[in-house]
Amino acid sequence: MEPIISTPYYLYEEKIILEQINKIANAKILKKNIHFSLMSNNNICLLNILKESGLGVFTSSVQELAIAKKAGFDNKKIIFCSSNLKIDEIKEVINVNPVIIADSFNQLNKYLENGSLKEIGIRISFEPEFYRKNNFLEIQRQGIEVDQLGQAIELCERHGVKIVGIHSYFGTNNSNEEFFKTGLSKLIDVSTQFKDLEFIDGSGGFGLDYSNEKFNFNLNELVRSFNDVLSGYPQLSGSIELKIEPGRFIMGPAGKLICTVTEVYEKQGRIFIGVDTNLSQFPRPYIYGEYHRIEVYKRIKKDKLKRPHTFIVGNSIKSDDFFAINIDFPKVEEGDQLCFNYAGAYCYSLSSNFCGQLRPAEYLLSENNEYSEIRTPESFSTLIKTQNPRSPGQ
Repeated sequence: MEPIISTPYYLYEEKIILEQINKIANAKILKKNIHFSLMSNNNICLLNILKESGLGVFTSSVQELAIAKKAGFDNKKIIFCSSNLKIDEIKEVINVNPVIIADSFNQLNKYLENGSLKEIGIRISFEPEFYRKNNFLEIQRQGIEVDQLGQAIELCERHGVKIVGIHSYFGTNNSNEEFFKTGLSKLIDVSTQFKDLEFIDGSGGFGLDYSNEKFNFNLNELVRSFNDVLSGYPQLSGSIELKIEPGRFIMGPAGKLICTVTEVYEKQGRIFIGVDTNLSQFPRPYIYGEYHRIEVYKRIKKDKLKRPHTFIVGNSIKSDDFFAINIDFPKVEEGDQLCFNYAGAYCYSLSSNFCGQLRPAEYLLSENNEYSEIRTPESFSTLIKTQNPRSPGQ
């Protein structure tokens, strides 16, 4: 039985996390080559579940790198790729010694000059037309261009460093399988330039349909295509592994946000349902313009009759704090609870203190149907502890 928990709070189901991992593994991707993206969710308890399942992680900042180490991941299970690092951060990353991906030619040079490395990976970007024709941002600020690869190889050879991996980014929440397939094919094509290559990393999140809760990406087809293209390069086949960096696919369906109805009122022929959460605590609809499926939570008797022209709104004063716009929704009363589905990725991790709001608690429902608090709710004292008031007389 679920305990009485003060709303709002995030709830994650371990069973669903494991089911999502197995879906990827069933597509013939080795679990050790699945590197969960921490930017989607960095809760250490959830990361422990992934580690116990044999997964690695992808980190994009020195802070995420520290979280991964705190969660107990082995250095070689951690991929690190970040932009615009300071020299002291470069040295810190080298000291930890994860699987390092250099984000640019300049950054590659800094890595080589500021530490003793035996191996490194590089991020590659392709010609603008490749991104443009796939409706992707054509200005790639990150990545070493293909015509710079010769210089990069020569630079690493001078320092006695092996290039063991190549990496490229194919977008977030992307359902364009052809983009991924073509991108991986292009990586395989340039991989012939590297004599010590061990992996190709197709970075980017696979698309989820949040409103209909569907997975719109054929992982099996992606892996089949990768292996087919690789088979055309006999000198590579059998020695190169495919790595991927899913975040939302694994954690998105496993999480939900639970909140309470605080107001129900009609205005100009519309029904407004006010809840005790807001765009600071649940930011995805506001940031991405994507609305999650919402349902009445834990109500024994389901109301089949839905009221049209319903708007579900947050409790901030911001006028565009909407969670649902003009939908059909069951009749609810103050005190009822609502559930925002598919809230496991890019929800808590994007939450903020905007409008003075506090981040909510996070809970885990284990495989044994036991509830545990895995992150305490943020307190007002935590919110203001880093602020220094003006001293009298200043």
